[in-house]
Amino acid sequence: MSATQAMSNFQPNADIIFREVGDAFVLYDPNQDALHTLNSTAQFVWEHIELPVETIIAKLQSTYQVSPETAQRDIIQTLEQFHTLGLIQNQSPQ
Repeated sequence: MSATQAMSNFQPNADIIFREVGDAFVLYDPNQDALHTLNSTAQFVWEHIELPVETIIAKLQSTYQVSPETAQRDIIQTLEQFHTLGLIQNQSPQ
């Protein structure tokens, strides 16, 4: 995923299931029979995935009191992982 793609808007793939299991948050991909446990940053991104990336960055920065650079780096890394795993796709233009 390029830096430009990372700054576009995303949506979860329709088949992905997001659940809280005990103290953990997980994504289940039934197409690949894969379970993904989310850390706090990944959970935060997933819960805000349909917002513009710039908004997610600002929310992360404000919620966790991190620098804009750290927030952007963490969000882009998380989006790249989600994209590589097939959990998200670019949002269709409306």
